[in-house]
Amino acid sequence: MAQTRKMASKPYTTKKARKNGSSRTTHHKKRAGGGVSVPLVFLLVVAIGLAAAAGTLWARSFYKTTIIEGVSVNGRDVGGMTREEAYTLLTEDLKPIIERARVRFTYEGREWTMDADDLGLRTDLDAVLGEAAAIGRTGGFAERRKQASEVRSQPVDLPVTLSIDESAVRARIASIAQEIDTPPVDATVTFDPSMEPESMFSIKPDQPGNVTDQNGALQAALADLSDDWQADVALTVSFTDASVTDEHLSQYTSQISYFATTIRQKRDHPRAMNIALALSAFDGLTVYPGETVSFNAMTGERTMAKGYQEAPQIASDKSLEPALGGGVCQASTTLYNAALLAGLEITERNKHSFPSSYVREGFDAAVNWPDKDLKFTNNTDGPIFIKSGIFKDEKDNTLNARVWIYGKPLPDGQYYERDSKEIERLDPPAPEIVPDEKQEYIEFVYYDDEQHVYRDSHGSLKIQTYRVLKDKDGNEISREAMYEDHYRAITGLTYVGIVPAYKRPPDVNHDGIPDVDTDGDGIVDMIDKDGDRVGDIPWTPPKKHDDDSGDDNDDDDD
Repeated sequence: MAQTRKMASKPYTTKKARKNGSSRTTHHKKRAGGGVSVPLVFLLVVAIGLAAAAGTLWARSFYKTTIIEGVSVNGRDVGGMTREEAYTLLTEDLKPIIERARVRFTYEGREWTMDADDLGLRTDLDAVLGEAAAIGRTGGFAERRKQASEVRSQPVDLPVTLSIDESAVRARIASIAQEIDTPPVDATVTFDPSMEPESMFSIKPDQPGNVTDQNGALQAALADLSDDWQADVALTVSFTDASVTDEHLSQYTSQISYFATTIRQKRDHPRAMNIALALSAFDGLTVYPGETVSFNAMTGERTMAKGYQEAPQIASDKSLEPALGGGVCQASTTLYNAALLAGLEITERNKHSFPSSYVREGFDAAVNWPDKDLKFTNNTDGPIFIKSGIFKDEKDNTLNARVWIYGKPLPDGQYYERDSKEIERLDPPAPEIVPDEKQEYIEFVYYDDEQHVYRDSHGSLKIQTYRVLKDKDGNEISREAMYEDHYRAITGLTYVGIVPAYKRPPDVNHDGIPDVDTDGDGIVDMIDKDGDRVGDIPWTPPKKHDDDSGDDNDDDDD
C-alpha cells in the first residue's frame, strides 16, 4: 500500500484545464464516504493480476517433465534434466565399469575368462531414472509441493545397481569342469577258467577321478565381483576314488564251493557229450550281485542244431528212452549242489521221478525244456565266477562233471555242508513180467528165458534236505531246511521173449552168441571172427515132449 500510495500522490492534468489551455494543481478528490480514487483501484487490479500470473507460473513449475532440483543418481546431479538427458549422461559414467567387468578362472596354468556380455551384466538405470523423474511430479499440487520442499531441504541420491546372470556363470563353470574333470575308473576283473588256478583272474587296477568344486567356484566369483566387478577365482579340484577298487575285487577270487558227479560213460558217448555241452554254457560265467541264473535260459532248448544228441532220458512212463539232450540233468544237478554249497539263494529246483544214481538222494535237480528249470540268485555283495565242464580223474581214471564257484569266502573260515533226514522209505515193488507178444523188443528178448527190463522198480522215499553252516572247527552254526522230497514208488516192467528157449540154435562159433539163419535158407550160418558168413550148419530144432500128456508140444507156429 506504501508503493500504491506513492504512485497516487503524483499530479495529473484534468481535461477541462487542457481544453482552456491552462493548468492548475489540484488535490485528490474523495468520494463520499472516504473511498479510493479511480486511478488507485486500477493499480491494485494490475498488482493482483501480476501476482496471480506469478503464482500460476510457480504452480505450473510442479508439472514439468524434467527431474526436480536436488535429485541425483549415482552421485551425479540430474536436477533439471529430462530422463533422456540423464540416461545419456549416466550411461557414459557406467561405461568404464561395464568395460572392465570380467571373471577369470584359473587351474594349473590354464585360464578361462568371462566379459560383461558373457556375464550378462545389466543395470537398473531405466528404473532408477523413472523413480527420479517421479519425485515431485506425481500426485496433486499439494503433494508435489511437499515432495519438492523435502528434496530442497534434504537432497536425494538414487543408486544404480549392476547385476549379472548367475545362471550364465554357473553354466560357464560347468563347461570348464567338463574340461578338467575325469570320472573315476572302476577296477575290472577278467576271468579265464581255462588258465591254471593261480592265473584265472586278472585284475585291472582302478583309477581315481577329478571333480571340480563348481558351487564353491560360483560363490567365490559372486563374492569377488561385488566390490569392483572383477574377480579372479582359482578353481578347487578334488580327487574322488572309484567305487570298485582292485583291492575290493581281489576279495572275490577265492574258491567258495566245488562239486563233482561221476559220469559212467566214455567222453565220446552221447550222454557224456550232452553233459559237457550243457556245462560249457556256464564255464567262465560272471554273476553280479542280485542277478539270477537260469539253466534253461543259459543252455536254451536242447536241439540237434546246438550239438545235442540222443541219450537215455526219463520218459513220462518213468522208463528210460532216447531223447535229445539226455543226460543234461546231471549237469544241472552238479551245478545245483555247487550253488548250494556256495550259500547262493536257490529260487527254483525240481526233483526227478526217482533218485538219481549219480548224486545223494534228495540232492538231484531235474530240468526239462521249457517247464522245469534250475535257478539261483547271487545274494552276496560281490560277483561270483563259475568254472564248469567234464574232466578225467587221473587217480581212478573216471570221468566227472565238475563245477567250481569263486567269490568272497565266508568270514572266519565258515563253510557250508549238505545234510538230509530220511522220513520214510519203502522197498521197491516186484516188477510186472510181460511176454513180448508183439515182439516189439525182439532186439533184446526172443526166447522165453531172456528178459528185457523196460522200467526198473523204485521204492517210495520221503526225505528232507538241509544246508548247514559250520565254523572252521566243524561245529554247526545254523541249519537251513531246503526241500522235502517225496519220491513215489514205481512198479517196474520187464518183457520176456515168447519163443521157447529149446528152439535156440547152437553156438557154432562158441562165442556165447547163438548163430542164426541170416539168408533164410533154413540152415544156420557159420560166421567167422570178422562177421563174415563162411558156410552152413544143418540144424533142426528138437521136438519138445510133454511128459505129462505124452503129446508133442511144438510152438513153432506161434
